[in-house]
Amino acid sequence: GKTHAYLLPILSQIDPSKTYVQALILVPTNELVMQVERMLKEVTEAFIVKTYYGGQNKMREQEWLLKHQPQIVISTPQQIVDYVFVEKRLKIHTSSYVVFDEADMMFDEAFLSMLDQILPAIQQAKFMLFSATIHQTMEPFMKRYFGSYDLIDTTKKHDLPITYKLINIKYQSRMDALLEVLKHINPYLCFIFVSKKENQDAVYNQLLEHGYSAININASLGVKKRSKLIEDINNLKYQY
Repeated sequence: GKTHAYLLPILSQIDPSKTYVQALILVPTNELVMQVERMLKEVTEAFIVKTYYGGQNKMREQEWLLKHQPQIVISTPQQIVDYVFVEKRLKIHTSSYVVFDEADMMFDEAFLSMLDQILPAIQQAKFMLFSATIHQTMEPFMKRYFGSYDLIDTTKKHDLPITYKLINIKYQSRMDALLEVLKHINPYLCFIFVSKKENQDAVYNQLLEHGYSAININASLGVKKRSKLIEDINNLKYQY
């Protein structure tokens, strides 16, 4: 819903006869680039859309940009820095709309240093930030980079029927507690989040040993491999 909330209004304002960048959509991860592109193409294929993320054939993309410019760009900030400022092939200064999706993930030092390069390159645009959470700590950054802004908080208008449970395991190991929980549930699809990547393999191997249908996904797998795994997850190939 959040992605369509900005995609649909922006698409209604894009002029297909103008072959320059009209909308720039920034997301923090490669997977989100592909996800937003997929959702956009489900709505329409009437526009020239380019996605930029790690692991692509950059030479081919740079050659295309020598002769063309996309109307909509979906990218991570790092790739925008590469294509706009390093290679000087992508021209984002014409953008009328700039979206920061999952904005709360972009307000750290690494992303902010990229924003310091990207924002001055855009002449005049409407900036939109979307996030499941807006922390008070983000407000100074929002004022610094975007000045005055309107905050639309949809959480205050909706009471979602979600139940959160906290399990106090005291002296029991977390792995034993997890396996105990799994004995009592049979979810359609379940995500298990692990706080540290180095602990993922241990959790994953325990699930396999106990006969659960599981897949282990993390950044070290590479973009193409993760993309294939996400497709398998969407097709319900794994339960955990």
